[in-house]
Amino acid sequence: MNQTTSADRGNTTTRTHSAQRRRDLSTAALLTLAGSIWATLLRAQLKPSSAVVVDIVVLSAIALPLLVALMPLLTPLRRTRQTPWLVASMLTAVAASGAVAAATVARSTVSGTAPLGIPTLALLGHTVELLVVLLPLSVLLGAWHEREGTGVRRVVGNPRRAIVLTAELATILATAIAPAPAQGSQDPTTTDCFSGTAPAVRFDVTALDVDIPINRFGDHDPRGKMYALTSHLPAIRAEAASQTVSIGLHDDPIQPLVIRANEGDCVEITYTNTASGGDFGMHIDGLEFDVSSSGDSIGANASSAVPAGTTRTYRFAIPNDPTLEGGHYIHPGPGYRAAVDHGLFGALIVEPPGSTYWDATTPNLPLDSGWEAIIKPTDTQQWCTPRSVVPSCAFREAALLHHEIGNDNELLKDKAGLDIPLVDTTTGSYRPGGFALNYRSEPFRNRLLAFPKEKSHGYSSYTFGEPATPMVRGYLADPTKIRLMHVGAEKFHVFHLHGGGDRWRFNPVADRSSDYSDTGLEKDPPTVLSPSQRLDSQSIGPGESYNLEIEGGAGGVQQSAGDFLFHCHIAKHYVSGMWSVWRTYDTLQPDLVPLPDRSRPPTAVDSTGLIGRIINGTTITAANLDDWIRPQLPPAGVPKSGQDPTVWNWKV
Repeated sequence: MNQTTSADRGNTTTRTHSAQRRRDLSTAALLTLAGSIWATLLRAQLKPSSAVVVDIVVLSAIALPLLVALMPLLTPLRRTRQTPWLVASMLTAVAASGAVAAATVARSTVSGTAPLGIPTLALLGHTVELLVVLLPLSVLLGAWHEREGTGVRRVVGNPRRAIVLTAELATILATAIAPAPAQGSQDPTTTDCFSGTAPAVRFDVTALDVDIPINRFGDHDPRGKMYALTSHLPAIRAEAASQTVSIGLHDDPIQPLVIRANEGDCVEITYTNTASGGDFGMHIDGLEFDVSSSGDSIGANASSAVPAGTTRTYRFAIPNDPTLEGGHYIHPGPGYRAAVDHGLFGALIVEPPGSTYWDATTPNLPLDSGWEAIIKPTDTQQWCTPRSVVPSCAFREAALLHHEIGNDNELLKDKAGLDIPLVDTTTGSYRPGGFALNYRSEPFRNRLLAFPKEKSHGYSSYTFGEPATPMVRGYLADPTKIRLMHVGAEKFHVFHLHGGGDRWRFNPVADRSSDYSDTGLEKDPPTVLSPSQRLDSQSIGPGESYNLEIEGGAGGVQQSAGDFLFHCHIAKHYVSGMWSVWRTYDTLQPDLVPLPDRSRPPTAVDSTGLIGRIINGTTITAANLDDWIRPQLPPAGVPKSGQDPTVWNWKV
């Protein structure tokens, strides 16, 4: 007859409790990992599989300790015979869902992708969507625990096996469901593009010689070359003959070629070389192509360059990869540095999927090329949803192409056809007019020759008129992306934007704490655990390209209207012409189209509209209006030309 001692009973109880703890830990691990997989895959659009796996691991690391802490509270229910195993399993599912939901909310709050405060509704919403998966899984685990030892139970009862099995399942599911980054010929876009499928985008481009006007003072580069849409050639020749430029560049025909295509597009370019001096092709950095579309002559490869007077067709594939968004350098390939120095360059800008491109000056006019554009991702009728997984908010785009004109030994010409000196004795800089943005340069020398004592006002439009360099424009809080590129071949530059509240993230794709569509007044943007630095300056070397998604949109995080200076931070470069302004408006302008998915700015008023307002403590009345307005304006008079800033044609 067997007798059970108290020691035996104690050992049995200890073993039972130990087995229960192992079972609880295994259950917590399985439910946490399953919930993390589900929560991540619900929001995994457009993410590479590696990013999905990282999100799963981070959520699990946060949620598992929470659930393990809760399990001892649920364990007594499992040991109570009056509590059915089904009820205990359901309570366990609720606890697991709450833990993973809390981890999801905590991660989004810390990364800046959720509003601050106590996100009760978000927590409840995440819990409910997690219960869809975790409730049946928890019930299934409870049923398995009720059965006698099976292979499945042995796995569930072993924490190490459970974690390893679920981690493997997470990796398999993430890899299968999340889109992987496009790589070479494995991408369907690439395969279709190079197999002869009709392209999504076609361009007809010509390389030509052109006497490029540099500014309104008459400086020019008679050895200029450029890429251009063939349809624009008549307008280009007309501007070259007149040597007349607009202020702020805007829609001038003579400007670097800036064309656009979307992620996933197949691009076909019919290219004709009419420029002198070489077999110039058309190479585009960062896109996929086969050797016949390289646009150059490299090593033992068959040449895909284009002799003068001939035409060739190129094809480029753009994979579905958000890291490719931004400017891609167009140039004739190696060996043609001199041609690049004189303007033979351009950019193909990759936009978000489904984007359309619109003229920023004329309403409802599609844009075929140009440095300034309105970009509307997805449907033009879709309203902006900030921070949407698939970009939906329209934004203003400015492609700022930094370059030099000629090498250090070459002289440009002034309006009279005379050489511009290498050294500017007025300012002490060198090669005035030789440092440019988008073929335009505004050297201080030209401004100060007639007014040498006005150096302190060198940037002033009141004193000297508007610059010919590209002036970025926008309305307060407009989402704005600057495509910053170095398309020259001689010097490094440092782009610097003034304004105090104008910043951007070094890597906007990787930084989920910031989003281009999240604009408006926010003097302390979320930066906790941001993987990216906040910058107001960016150094750039030849061939480099950066995306600057401005925090707060136009006007920066302080939402200030007015002119924001930007320039190369190397003093002799900006004094020699590499500078302009970003003009931010707070009222509707006749030549600036509002973004299609944002409210229209208020209509401007004349000075009588100020009557009755209190400004700086003073109530404006009809009696004091003139005294308040007149000191803020230049003298009244009729300007000699559109660039005469000494008087304004105004009257009371």
